[in-house]
Amino acid sequence: MNPTNAESSNTATSATDNTITRRELGKRIGQVAAASALAGIAIPSVYAAEDSTIQIALVGCGGRGTGAAGDALRSKGGNPKLVAMADVFQDRLDGSFKGLNSDKRLTDRIEVPPRRMRRDLGDVA
Repeated sequence: MNPTNAESSNTATSATDNTITRRELGKRIGQVAAASALAGIAIPSVYAAEDSTIQIALVGCGGRGTGAAGDALRSKGGNPKLVAMADVFQDRLDGSFKGLNSDKRLTDRIEVPPRRMRRDLGDVA
């Protein structure tokens, strides 16, 4: 046998020592999946009650924006709340807020304090 062939076969053998077969990979994936599933059961939930509120910010209080915000607030999924409004024009901002609040079904879903009603759209922090 040629010494170079023996060296190359040793190199090939040591390289295959670091590889795993598909069967071994399947076993390891199964073990990880089982451990993950059991970890979820064994560790108790330590979080507070879930808040499913969907916070909505209306930017652009014209007819389309106000209509879309109203539709979102009337949706049955989740717990939508209007929390902020902004427009370049003060009259549109005021009109949109009054219009949305005039719908009795929405009044409990609108929580926009004056500090979150912005006419100037710079520095909205």
